[in-house]
Amino acid sequence: MTTSVQIDRHSVLVDGQRLQLVSGAVHYFRIPRDEWESRLDDCWQAGLNTIETIVPWNVHEYHEGEYCFSGNRDLAAFIDLCHSRGFFVIVRPSPYICGEWDNGGLPFWLTQKSDIAYRRANPVFMKYISRWHEVLLPLIVSRQVSSGGPILMVQIENEYGYFGDADEIEYMTFLRDELLRHGVTVPLITCDLPGNGWLVDGATKCANFGSNFREGLRVLADEQPDAFRFVSELWLAWFDHWGGEHHTRSGRNVGNALKEVLAAGGHYNFYMWSGGTNFGYYGGRTTDDEFGAFITASYDYDAPLGETGVITEKFHECRLVNWLAQSYQDLFVDSDETPVTWRVPETDVLLTERLSPSGRTIFVRNDTPNAVTLRLENHDDSVRAKAGTLLAGETRIFLSDVALSPTVKLRLATADAFLNLGKEHLFYGEPGDTYEFHLTVEGSVTVLSGTVPNGQEPARHAVGDVTLYVFAREVARSVRVPKEHASFTVQMDWNQYDQQGALPALSFEQAEVLSALDTRTSDWKSSHPLPLEDFGAYQGYGWYHTSFVSDGTPTRLVLESVHDRATVFLNGRRQGVVGAFAPFALCDIEPTPGVNRLSVLLDNLGRYCFTARLGERKGLLGNAYLGGHELALPTWTPSELDDGGLNLRIPWEHGEGILLRVFGLDTTPIEFYLHGHLIYKHRSYNDDDRFFEVNVTKWLRPGDNILEVRPAKSLEHPPSIKAVRYALDQQLTEPWTMAAGVVGESGDVEISTHPFAALSYGPVPVPAENRVAPRFFRSHFKLAPAGPTVRRHPVKLKLTGLGKGSVWLNGHHLGRYWSAGPQTALYIPDSYLSETSNELYIFDEEGRSPDQVHLLYEAHFC
Repeated sequence: MTTSVQIDRHSVLVDGQRLQLVSGAVHYFRIPRDEWESRLDDCWQAGLNTIETIVPWNVHEYHEGEYCFSGNRDLAAFIDLCHSRGFFVIVRPSPYICGEWDNGGLPFWLTQKSDIAYRRANPVFMKYISRWHEVLLPLIVSRQVSSGGPILMVQIENEYGYFGDADEIEYMTFLRDELLRHGVTVPLITCDLPGNGWLVDGATKCANFGSNFREGLRVLADEQPDAFRFVSELWLAWFDHWGGEHHTRSGRNVGNALKEVLAAGGHYNFYMWSGGTNFGYYGGRTTDDEFGAFITASYDYDAPLGETGVITEKFHECRLVNWLAQSYQDLFVDSDETPVTWRVPETDVLLTERLSPSGRTIFVRNDTPNAVTLRLENHDDSVRAKAGTLLAGETRIFLSDVALSPTVKLRLATADAFLNLGKEHLFYGEPGDTYEFHLTVEGSVTVLSGTVPNGQEPARHAVGDVTLYVFAREVARSVRVPKEHASFTVQMDWNQYDQQGALPALSFEQAEVLSALDTRTSDWKSSHPLPLEDFGAYQGYGWYHTSFVSDGTPTRLVLESVHDRATVFLNGRRQGVVGAFAPFALCDIEPTPGVNRLSVLLDNLGRYCFTARLGERKGLLGNAYLGGHELALPTWTPSELDDGGLNLRIPWEHGEGILLRVFGLDTTPIEFYLHGHLIYKHRSYNDDDRFFEVNVTKWLRPGDNILEVRPAKSLEHPPSIKAVRYALDQQLTEPWTMAAGVVGESGDVEISTHPFAALSYGPVPVPAENRVAPRFFRSHFKLAPAGPTVRRHPVKLKLTGLGKGSVWLNGHHLGRYWSAGPQTALYIPDSYLSETSNELYIFDEEGRSPDQVHLLYEAHFC
């Protein structure tokens, strides 16, 4: 029998039955396949009924025309596992996903296609999307709810309102029609900020945001009055980027946010519910001040289930609301806001009431700076009840007029409900608070009261054929829900692991300094540097080599358009770094008389996953020059037009080239002009990031040149600017050779052969060498996987003392590390360990000694 799925203004309906969506994002490709099952079991215990995932195209078609759906990439197996665990599934099937994922999920080989425009109704782009859909969509269509599977909804694109213009609706309708053409019959959705973007015919708009939910969902309801209000990404915290801070958000704060969603009649999807890892080089890039934000290997997101699957305080706080929303869903899923019938005297709290055919929910929010003591009274004063404490900034939900059984009706409960097990109803409160149950039992009014207990044992009240339990809040968070007809249990520590053995110490060997790579042969030769993608370096590192003749005078090398970070070597010796988190364009070098060999190790730190710069090329994208200097510029002066604009004087002489880096831009649209030529148009940092680089040489005239800044409105702060001048006649003109990888390794996550294994390794000197040079280190250690029957604390590799680089274990690329932080350790999944001996490789760009690198259990992580 075919199952139907519809959407109305209240909810999703599956065969006419309403569903309160309690969903969480779990990214299969960020979690080792062997951990999917345990993560999903924890999702169920947390009260989720739906799993949402995105589908990164570039994971499944890393090389053009070669598709991979195995291992961690087995999307079909993940969806089927969700189904077997009782979940519905929401799929966001690309082409663009964002997700802080490299290139927003788009394949890297697309950057080499002529005349392509991303996320537009562009014939080239659409051709490759259609070809990808021929492979992907049959897998999704066969697993729809309407086909007996778990897929409940399918999303079109991702946050297109940030990017597209109104006249680009053709692109969105193309994607919609692609889904329909392949047989998608479940509801289609889109996502954007409330009030951002536009509606697509045949799809329901949903909203991604992290606060102010009542107002945001009101805006969403105004946009489409006949559709349900779904927070498709409820941001639990934020992603981390190199050089930034670790983002967190308290569990109680999130729990209160969930209550605000319910108060607005909404549904929600946690982003993220389970953290994961950007294995390999898959961390993307998004907006920031001077360089953009490059995403860390850890995608923990401060999620309820951490990167390693550890259960957090946030998990327990959220599940109190999740189980309330799911087990009492009839109170929420078909409700409307009504005029208030209750009051809280002598307080300045906000009351909201929602009424459904199954009862009433009363939301009380305390926006004052102090905790308040609550007393609830109804409109006719027939019920006056003590309701304990409401802390500042928090929301509580009270149940009223609810039939607990055919003979027992709850007029009001002033303890907080969280679990309905049919004849057992579980509540909680702060220890020492007073609670009351006002009931009608077979027509007779009954009032029960008590004090919230302080220990693990709940207060128990038997009323007719119903039993009410009241727990201390901390204990309620730890109640395990039975999957079938069994009693609940209390488990105070959910991160219970078997006895831990001591982890092995690591000893390392080191390879020769990688200056030997200067002689590495390559088939890639050109008169000028080529983008990394053009010689097969889709991710990670690539080498550029050339030569020049010098009289031996120290000078400054200029590298034009470095994306993202270039380590410069001359005659095998490291000179410095140019690019992200390093000087702009300039590097001091010390050549020798005669011919000098220049080598540049280029690191692609991750492509934009957001903004109009999607699809950026990586590598050394300009020329190289000698004789560079910093150019000191005067301060900005107001425009003579008195229009909020600014002017900057740039002096220039014949024979000079000038590079500019402008940063510190915000959401204000700005145009930059030189002699009437538009050299850059900044729409906002969401579109274009907060900076740009430009070679202005072709627009300059001898003498003073005026750089004009024409903002859409007056700027609070002028842009920051750096400038470099160089001699045009000192361009390096010898041919360039290029090679992918540090030693030819693939940039993909799984490496079947290790070219770095062929290097010659020897003991690490003690003390370590002072010479700064890139180097590989190798260690062999014994640590068998714990296996499916043993729960071992997650193991991490603490990278103390290292600088910047990557780590591989038994052919698995664990990810990047960087002393810039905030991440200081890499996760070692149990399934990546070997039963015999483990082979660990570390590449450090500076060759720093790994003598402090060690394994540790996450429980001991600091």
